[in-house]
Amino acid sequence: MTHDLTQVWETLLINAGSLVGTQAVTSALGFLYWWLAARSFSSQVVGLASASISAMLLLGTMGVMGFGTLLMGRLRRESDQDGPLIASAIITVSIAGSIIGLLFVGLISWIPSDLNVWSGDIGSVLLFSFSVGLTSMVLVIDQALIGLLWGSLQLWRNAMFALAKLSILFVISLWITEVSGFTIYLTWMLGILISLGFLIGFAIWKGERIFRYRPKIGLIREIGLDALIHHLLNIALQVPGFSLPVIVTIVLSARLNAYFYASWMIASFAFVGPIALATVLYAVSSVDAAMLAQKIRFTLELSLLIGLLACGGLLILADQVLRLFGAEYAEQAAWCLRVLSLAVFPITVKNLYVAIHRIRNRILDATRWVIVGSFLELLLATSGGWLAGIVGLSIGWVIAVFLEGLIMFPTVFRVIRKE
Repeated sequence: MTHDLTQVWETLLINAGSLVGTQAVTSALGFLYWWLAARSFSSQVVGLASASISAMLLLGTMGVMGFGTLLMGRLRRESDQDGPLIASAIITVSIAGSIIGLLFVGLISWIPSDLNVWSGDIGSVLLFSFSVGLTSMVLVIDQALIGLLWGSLQLWRNAMFALAKLSILFVISLWITEVSGFTIYLTWMLGILISLGFLIGFAIWKGERIFRYRPKIGLIREIGLDALIHHLLNIALQVPGFSLPVIVTIVLSARLNAYFYASWMIASFAFVGPIALATVLYAVSSVDAAMLAQKIRFTLELSLLIGLLACGGLLILADQVLRLFGAEYAEQAAWCLRVLSLAVFPITVKNLYVAIHRIRNRILDATRWVIVGSFLELLLATSGGWLAGIVGLSIGWVIAVFLEGLIMFPTVFRVIRKE
């Protein structure tokens, strides 16, 4: 039993470590990316770019259609079907993401906001649509790599993506003085393309004939309903996080969103460890659910320790960290960052709650509460924004997340107490 537990912990730590490592690398380089943007360009330009990128990530997540988490739980069960299954998912989500991007641009053209720049001409419309489809594709690829327990490879892809977009932005900051949010957005999309090229090149170098796999309509039909169930839960989980910068831009302004986005980006790093551990817990336990209580207990204890260290650090160093972006960032968003960091504790509980229901194949049960919670997050965040700016928005969102954690904790506790 001790040997089995040791193997379980090693598998969890190695693959969760790759996810944390991915976030550590991308966050460090992402921090430099947004620091360079904030130092080189106006807050209006940075705010519009970050809101556009948040919209792209949100819509790209919607385009995934649940195939990412479905692959994480299904791959390695029938290894001969892994290649066709991944190919089928990639084609499906790329098309779905592109269509969703087109619909979003059509919708946003009717809402007065700074995001209307994307509906200005056909070239901008097509570019945004393509980037959303591309985002859906890489999200599925990353989750498929975790499902295959090839966490190190997705780490390298994300590192290449972060380094590429930072390098492109650096060149732009040296040679181009007048840029728009569109220009910064373009560096993000080019970074994704370069990282995909790296991944394809690596696979070919290792002798993998990845282009021999063809999508199969039969597979899509077979897994389509399960994928949609996963999709509903994924959207409910991720919509608030991607929507907050967009809400700030629409309710307040692109300039204030620049300050909020910097604090949101930094606070999100505190959430990485707990989310990564819960994600790998699902990937590992979906194939082997033995010793589930011990796995969850270990995951909870480690997640809380990580959250305590991260939250404590941000509470103390919020001013100093944000001042790296500029004095106005620290003045406008220090308390915003402190408030946001507190959410690491209920987010730990929420992600374990979801992982338990995924492992038990009771996804719809989890989805009901997550949808209610997500609606509450958006409602309280928007209300807080109207009343007290970005700090009020942060307080409203954190209150909602803590309410979710209180509702979901009894389920997590019961599972831990079973063994």
